[in-house]
Amino acid sequence: MEETTNPAGRPEADGIPGARARQLDASMLGSLLPEIVARLPEAVMITRRDGTIVFVNPAFEQMTGYTGDDLVGANPRLLRSGWQGPAFYKEMWDTILGGRMFRGELVNRRKDGTLYIEAMSITPIGGDLDGPEYFAYVAQDVTQGRRAHERLRLLEAASRAIGEASDLSTAYTSVLELVCQLTRWSYGEAWELTGNQTLRCVASWFAPDDLLQDFNSVTRQLTLKPGWGLPGRVWVTARPEWDEDVTETGGNFVRGEAARRAGLKAGFGVPIVSDGEVLAVLAFFARSRRQDETELAALVSTLGTNLGTLVRRRRAEQSLARERHRLEVTLRSIADGVITTDPEGRVEMLNPVAQELTGWVEEEARGRGLLDVFHIVNEHTREICDNPVDRVLASGNPVELANHTVLIGRHGKEHVIGDSAAPIRDEAGRTEGVVLVFRDETANRRLERELQRANKLESLGVLAGGIAHDFNNALTGIIAHIGLAKLDLPAQTGTHQMLTEAEQACRRATSLTRQLLTFSRGGLPVRRPVAVEQLVRETATFAVTGSPSRCAFDFEPGLAIAEIDEGQVGQVIHNLVLNASQAMPEGGLITVAARNEVVAPGEPCANLEPGRYVRITVSDTGPGMPPEVSDRVFDPYFTTKERGSGLGLAVAYAVAQNHDGTLTLESQPGKGTTFHLYLPAAEFEAERANESGQPAETRMADILFMDDEETIRRGMREVLTRLGHTVTLAADGEEAVEMYRQRLGSGRRYDVVILDLTVPGGMGGYEAVAQLRQIDPGVRAIASSGYSDNPVMARAADLGFAGILPKPYTPSELLAAIARVLGPSQQ
Repeated sequence: MEETTNPAGRPEADGIPGARARQLDASMLGSLLPEIVARLPEAVMITRRDGTIVFVNPAFEQMTGYTGDDLVGANPRLLRSGWQGPAFYKEMWDTILGGRMFRGELVNRRKDGTLYIEAMSITPIGGDLDGPEYFAYVAQDVTQGRRAHERLRLLEAASRAIGEASDLSTAYTSVLELVCQLTRWSYGEAWELTGNQTLRCVASWFAPDDLLQDFNSVTRQLTLKPGWGLPGRVWVTARPEWDEDVTETGGNFVRGEAARRAGLKAGFGVPIVSDGEVLAVLAFFARSRRQDETELAALVSTLGTNLGTLVRRRRAEQSLARERHRLEVTLRSIADGVITTDPEGRVEMLNPVAQELTGWVEEEARGRGLLDVFHIVNEHTREICDNPVDRVLASGNPVELANHTVLIGRHGKEHVIGDSAAPIRDEAGRTEGVVLVFRDETANRRLERELQRANKLESLGVLAGGIAHDFNNALTGIIAHIGLAKLDLPAQTGTHQMLTEAEQACRRATSLTRQLLTFSRGGLPVRRPVAVEQLVRETATFAVTGSPSRCAFDFEPGLAIAEIDEGQVGQVIHNLVLNASQAMPEGGLITVAARNEVVAPGEPCANLEPGRYVRITVSDTGPGMPPEVSDRVFDPYFTTKERGSGLGLAVAYAVAQNHDGTLTLESQPGKGTTFHLYLPAAEFEAERANESGQPAETRMADILFMDDEETIRRGMREVLTRLGHTVTLAADGEEAVEMYRQRLGSGRRYDVVILDLTVPGGMGGYEAVAQLRQIDPGVRAIASSGYSDNPVMARAADLGFAGILPKPYTPSELLAAIARVLGPSQQ
């Protein structure tokens, strides 16, 4: 046949009209259509309007696992997996019933229960105004491609989440959320092994839900032994585990009841493994029964393997970060300065102590040469010291700074330091830098000097104590005989006045020894009633001697007697007046005043107990002090003087406190400084009437007087005998005890016993009074000593003495002490 063309230009078979040819083509296509559909690689399914399946091709059978006999007459619902919700199916039906094609992806379930992903289209066919009569469903299994894509997405997202997380808990939570959202599980959790070899949930994720919150609370409180529950089984087997319904696994799932309340069913767990070690377990739960989904388990297992590598690396990084943090905390906490450098000797790090001592902050110091930041010189020659980092880098060995090294800070402040430098080596032994450790020895050096000074003072105090004993004994004899001479002279004569001045000179002769003992002993005060006005006037006048300053005195009439250690308080007043004078180098007026003060109960007054006090005030018109100085003036070793010791005011404050008083300060820049010394007033004023030097009036007494100095014994016997007392003398404690025993044996007793505490080579007063109290518990003894720092004098009452009598003493002071022990005179 010849080929011809029809009017439309299309070829026609020779001799066959176009219409006929089309009829033959249609007939041929009709007979071939079933074979064409059967050979298509795409799955094809035809359903009626009501959804009944009327045709499936072999590709559809292969994709779903069902045969044509299984499917024809059935409904496509048997393929549903539950992954698509009602909204998906509503949109699909609205589209196809409206006569339009629908395209999408579905997760369906095969006959064997496994899930698969298909890309499908549904095309309406035939019908009338009531809608399509049939639907042609064409699909293609894209599971492998989609799962590979989802696996890649999941791994990429998980890796990103782990990399961005600040800690492993955050990383776990991010991964759990990703898996749950991409695989449509309801709840995810991560478990780790604790130090006591039990599993604990360290992270979890779930969409906001009260029932899941309850399940999570139960989970967080739970610990599992390896092998218990789903996470425990995974930990032991190191492979994925699947439960189709965790509420039906019995005792093997310990959270069954909590899962039932939360509506959870299926559960599966996978191990996070790295180098054959299980590092953690991820577990997931869904609210529907789900059979073992091998591909899902494989997907998460792959994630677990990759996650394990990342977790191990993250743990190593966090361990390194913790070590670095601990190192930083350690460096911040230690009292030594630490500087590290690179191999070229440039500063890399300074800890806070190093920053404080050098005056450089780390950010400004980093990258500078060491000596730019760590400027060190010899303390005596002021020559620049060798760079210790250069020495370490050159030798490869640790080095130490020479003695007398001074660090000069950025702002000029100097510190005596001791230090060492050592190389920082890597695992191969290569030097990566140098670490320099140094400490501020300034305070230690000052303490060493103060200890040396204290040792000198202590040695001087021992020497002064011995001298004072002999010196005071000698003065006591001199004063006794001066007192005897005064008794023979009228008070108005010139000779009497000269003897009085000689007596006062003897008293002043002991002031230097007392001041030395105040520094050297630092012990409890030896108190006795003292006329404050005379002590303050004499001490203040002496303190300004030779200076351009002068004192103005203001004493309240009737100033109370204070019960104090005259030597210690005199030293305090001397220090206060001397400080005031030094504050006015060009000279000025120092006002010294004294007032009686009464502190009532509940009245806030420098934390003093209620009672009567004498307040001594020393004021200057110097430059005053700023608050940062005045707040620290009583601190030991704090001084603003170039050559000051920082002890004067600290000792003064301690003396005031030891006297049950206090020392306070008022000062403002430009307005001078005022110190207030509070001292407790004496409860009796027996000596006020005797300030004239006349003997106190006492009743006649039988007195046993013990002293190792014959001059003192003779002088005091003469004084006491002239005043009508009966006196028996003893040279040491043993003799005094024997005399007292004999007197008691005769049926009488001594009214007063005066005992010298120190008797070289013999029994002193301390041992003697102990034996006397055994013989007569009511003995009335007075302790006397030329050692004014003797601790017995400070605790005389506790040791059985009724009174004290420090040497040297005048006849009037002796009689006053006897009067206090005997009580009021009986006429």
